[in-house]
Amino acid sequence: MKLARWGITVAAITIGALASSGAFAATVQQYTFTGRGTAVTAALTFDGIGNALYLEGSVVTSIAQSFTLRGVGQFNTGSTFCTVTRLDGSTEPGINLVFVRSKTVILDANAGAIFERGSYGSGCTGSDGAFSINETDLVTGGTGIYKNAFGSVTFSESGITLAAPSSGSGIFNFFRAKGSVSITLP
Repeated sequence: MKLARWGITVAAITIGALASSGAFAATVQQYTFTGRGTAVTAALTFDGIGNALYLEGSVVTSIAQSFTLRGVGQFNTGSTFCTVTRLDGSTEPGINLVFVRSKTVILDANAGAIFERGSYGSGCTGSDGAFSINETDLVTGGTGIYKNAFGSVTFSESGITLAAPSSGSGIFNFFRAKGSVSITLP
């Protein structure tokens, strides 16, 4: 019985030492962000119906960090009426956008990269090329300090199609985004 108590005591001391050393400590970061970027039609489809867009942009957070973003995302045009929010904040009638999938890499030049996967989204597009979307992404890991990170990113985006062919497919968009992040770093 004495040996069992000694083993429990050693285990408790070891766990306490590891916890105080930070071996089990996790850091939760929560912040808001604003961003902007461009998107162009990619030679990629997640569903075999529409085309994804290749996204590239920059993000500035409320904790004074700057990131570069690159990713692909796909929304297909739906069939129900909605209200699109334009870049200037005004609204107009539009047609809904149906979320298909997205994958994003957020690059932190000093500390690594964050990997995200879209889990939910909705949107609307207007007759003049204005669009607005809302999306929630899951943080699925990363590199550097973001290795094994997890959390979520929720954002809204407004933009405008700057160029589209008169026939066929292909577009070039500008967008602005704002949102919030909750990420746990192991």
